[in-house]
Amino acid sequence: MVGKVTVDPRERATPVADPAIIEARSRRNGRLIDAKRVIGSFDYAAAIRLRGVLNDAGSRGRPRLVCSNCGVTLFPASSARAGVSR
Repeated sequence: MVGKVTVDPRERATPVADPAIIEARSRRNGRLIDAKRVIGSFDYAAAIRLRGVLNDAGSRGRPRLVCSNCGVTLFPASSARAGVSR
């Protein structure tokens, strides 16, 4: 797919069917977070804002979400093609 894709910002964000990372750990409280569940709980506009907040926090060295296995900083990624995973 080439070009800009317009998404209604009020539509629910759609997680990929088979994500590369299935859960994250909150740095604030240590809890595990199901990636698909959390992404699907936001509308698209809110999910994009969340991605920005998480990306900014990570770039300042204060990640909010990390991989539950290795501790690397995480933030939601998006694709113009629905259902695409890495």
